[in-house]
Amino acid sequence: MNNDADATVDYPEPSYYRARYYDAPSGRFISEDPIGFQGGANFYIYVGNEPTGYVDPFGEIRYNKPPPITVPVTGQTLAALQCLEHCLQCVTNNSNLNLYVSGGAEQSGHSKNSFHYKGQAVDISFYNPVATNDVFRCGAYCGFSAGQAEPAKHHWHLQLTPGNGVPPLPAMLPMQPPCKDGCKRGS
Repeated sequence: MNNDADATVDYPEPSYYRARYYDAPSGRFISEDPIGFQGGANFYIYVGNEPTGYVDPFGEIRYNKPPPITVPVTGQTLAALQCLEHCLQCVTNNSNLNLYVSGGAEQSGHSKNSFHYKGQAVDISFYNPVATNDVFRCGAYCGFSAGQAEPAKHHWHLQLTPGNGVPPLPAMLPMQPPCKDGCKRGS
């Protein structure tokens, strides 16, 4: 049996992911990243061309592992995390800062009653080029009210409310908006 259907190969159509097209057979984006040079010199890469090392399911935050190991946060926690990243970009004067998150809304691997299980906590890796005071000040400004440095785990832990042994963020001088837009994305 020899017909045209047998002679053709079905290639999937490029997929549209929020802001650009992805070609599954090549494993690459085929349209430019809309953030331009803020994402780096190559407008077509995704997570630094290291998809096994970084995950960025929403195109906004770098997660260290794919779910279920590191589960992206949503809702109020995501909004606070996005604000935190933007605030830290402003206070460090580094618009290319892309937070590296090592803990999100996982359902295992944390202490009993962890706020991670509620999707209300994030772990920000010490590998980010930021200072503890800036993380805590921006965190408080953006809606996190509890947190601590966890040196043995190489991260800062932030959560929306105190609890489960995580103290309120340290009292610091009030945070003035470090950017013209008050650290709110899209303003």
